[in-house]
Amino acid sequence: MAESTPITESTTTPDDETANPLQIESVDEESRASEDTAGSLLEAAQGRPLRLPVRAGAHRQTARAPYWFWLLGLLNNASYVIMIASAKSIDAGGVAVVYLVAIGPGLAVKASAPYWFDLVRYEKRLLVAALSMVGGFLLAGLGARRPLQLLGVALTSFQSALGEATLLALAARHDEGCVSAWSSGTGFAGIVGYGWVWLFTRALRFSMAACQSVAALSLPLLYVLASRRVTGADEIRPKRLGSFWERTRFGLKLWPTTGALFLVYFSEYALQSGVWASMGVPQPTKKHRQDFYLYANWLYQVGVLVSRSSGPLFPTPPSNAWLWAASGLQAVFLCLFAVDAATRYWYASSILVMCVLVGLLGGGVYVHGFRRLSVGHEPELAMPVGALAADAGIVLANVMGLFLQACLYEVNGIDGAAVPWRLPGCRERW
Repeated sequence: MAESTPITESTTTPDDETANPLQIESVDEESRASEDTAGSLLEAAQGRPLRLPVRAGAHRQTARAPYWFWLLGLLNNASYVIMIASAKSIDAGGVAVVYLVAIGPGLAVKASAPYWFDLVRYEKRLLVAALSMVGGFLLAGLGARRPLQLLGVALTSFQSALGEATLLALAARHDEGCVSAWSSGTGFAGIVGYGWVWLFTRALRFSMAACQSVAALSLPLLYVLASRRVTGADEIRPKRLGSFWERTRFGLKLWPTTGALFLVYFSEYALQSGVWASMGVPQPTKKHRQDFYLYANWLYQVGVLVSRSSGPLFPTPPSNAWLWAASGLQAVFLCLFAVDAATRYWYASSILVMCVLVGLLGGGVYVHGFRRLSVGHEPELAMPVGALAADAGIVLANVMGLFLQACLYEVNGIDGAAVPWRLPGCRERW
C-alpha cells in the first residue's frame, strides 16, 4: 500500500519519494486486471510519467487515437459554438445572457469534476453528453418561448463541459499528441459552428429551428461513434486518488498555468459578449451589428483554429511566462476594442483583422496551457482543473459583458440592452 505524503514544491527531483502530490488508495487484491493501472498511478505519484495499462490491440488504438480526439474536439465544441453563434437570434439585447447560460451549467460540472469523475466510467459520461446534446439542440431550435430556448442552451453547456473535461483527461492518459489533436479539433469547431449557422440561416435561408434540428439529428450520432473509438469496451475506470482537501490543494498549486487560462478567457469573452455585440461596422445599425458580431466571431475562430493547431510546432510546451504575456496582451485588446466601440475611431471593416489576432492569442494559451498540465503530475485531475479555470474566466467575463454591452449601447444611443444603464451626460461626453 502506498502511503500518503503531502504535496511538495516543484524543486523535488523525479525520483524523490516526497514528490507524491496525492494520496493513493490501497489496491484491491480481488482483481489482477487492476494491477497495471494501480502501478501506473503509483509511478505518477512518485514523479514518474503516467503510463497506460497494456492491453491487446492497444498499440493500434493509440496510433489512431489522435485522429479520433481531433474529431471529438470538433464535435464536442461545435455544439457550444452553434449556440453562441445563435445568441443574437435568441436574445438580441442580452447576448451576454445567452453566454452566461451557455457557461453556467458547464462551470458547475467542471468545478465538481475532480471529486467524482473517478467514480463514473468515461464511456458513460460521454453517452450522457451525447443525449444532452440532442436535447439542447431541440429545445433551442424548437422552443416556443425564450426560457425553453435558454434551457436548450444550458443543456448544451452541460454537454460541452462534461465532454471537454472527460476527453481532456482521457487524452492525457494516451499521450501529449492526443492533447494537441483535441485542441486542434476544438479550434476547427469554431469555424464549423459559425459556418453551420451561416450556411443554414444565411446561404440556405432556413429558420433557426431547422438549423438546430439538423444538428440534433447528426452531430450527437457522430459523437457517440467517435467516443467509442477512444474508450473501447474494456476501458478501465481511473482509480480514486486522495481526499477532498488533498485534491483541492493540488488544484490550487496549478495557478501559474490555470491563472493564465483564466485571464485569457476573461478578456476574449468580455470582448465577444459585451464589446463586439454592440459594434456595428461601418454603420451602427441593427443589421451591421448582427453582421459584425457574426464575422468578428468567425474570424476570431480562424485565429483559434490556427493557434490551437500549433502544438506539434513546439516540442516542449512554452513557459508559464509566455502564457501570462499572451494573456496580458489579450487584456490590452479588450481595452482597445472597448474604447473604439465608444469613440468609433477605427470603425472600418479592416478592424476585423484584429479579431483574428484575438483568436490567435486565446487559442495559443489554450493548447499550450493544457499541454503543460498534461505532462505534469496527475494529468487526469489537472486537466479538469484547467478547464474549470477557463470557464470561471468566461462566467466573470459574461457578467461584465452584460454591463459593457449596456454601457456601449448607451454611448451609441441604442435601445434594447438587457441591463438598464443610464449615466448622466454619457452620450454627450463621448
